[in-house]
Amino acid sequence: MADFKSRIKHTFPGIFALLHKGRMAVYCLIGRISREKLIGIWYSNMYHKKIDLVHPQDLDEKINWMKLHTDLSLWTRCADKAEVRGYVQEKGLGHTLNECYGVYDSEKDVDFSAFPDRFVIKTTNGGGSNSVMLVDRTKGFDENEARRTLGRWLRTRIGHLYVEPHYFGIKPRLLAEKYLEPDEGEASLVDIKIDCFDGKAYSVLLCSDRAPGKSVRLSVYDIDWNIHPEKVLPQYRTDKVYPRPKSFDEMIRYSEMLSKGIPYVRMDWYEIEGKPVFSEMTFTPAGGFHGYYTMDYLRELGDQMTLPL
Repeated sequence: MADFKSRIKHTFPGIFALLHKGRMAVYCLIGRISREKLIGIWYSNMYHKKIDLVHPQDLDEKINWMKLHTDLSLWTRCADKAEVRGYVQEKGLGHTLNECYGVYDSEKDVDFSAFPDRFVIKTTNGGGSNSVMLVDRTKGFDENEARRTLGRWLRTRIGHLYVEPHYFGIKPRLLAEKYLEPDEGEASLVDIKIDCFDGKAYSVLLCSDRAPGKSVRLSVYDIDWNIHPEKVLPQYRTDKVYPRPKSFDEMIRYSEMLSKGIPYVRMDWYEIEGKPVFSEMTFTPAGGFHGYYTMDYLRELGDQMTLPL
């Protein structure tokens, strides 16, 4: 079936895109009728088995249980890329924040002339590498096209497709920040994502060679910085082995401070010139459907998570 879909995608990309768009629209409709039903569909598609939301065991089951049964107000605040800055500052870690050029309610409010030649602008309610614009004016920049794209992003409804209700309460805005340079020899910034369970860091997902919206290579490290390729499905693994970041101890300490009292959150960081730079707090990685991990690793992560009573 996967081979058939791949052939259709490459032979008739336009038709495939229309069919995919229609399928996603149907999924969103199902989710409006029954969030639990849509969660079950995604889990079954991903793992070819029924999700257990009565006695959840693996990480994805527990994340999706929390979507349905807990207060998500802190998730909403900290998933907002503008509001989370206040949370980080309250914890005494404002020095880890990237430089912010401004927050805007509309694409019409953005004064591009006030930014340096290179900058990043993103939606405050976007997820992953979606809705992120990396701009280098020295290589050309169409301001009108940028505004059209940003406006479209602001109008896009976030959270329905993968049943992520904490996004519903986020006001879509635009956040402009300093452009962070990738390390020499890297195609993109290296993301250091630390899985935390109620203030305890457990493991690291490292993302490299990212092509926004297209592909990324992954590796898992434990807290002692031993690599574990067996925890990532082969098609997503990178062949690279990265040295322990110079600021890794700080990242661990800060991640544990920020995640205290939260059953599970992934704390995302960059290392720039040997210093940790906060990226975001991710409560539902991959929408709560980690299609790149092995089931054994998902169960291992699930064992670390204690659900609230």
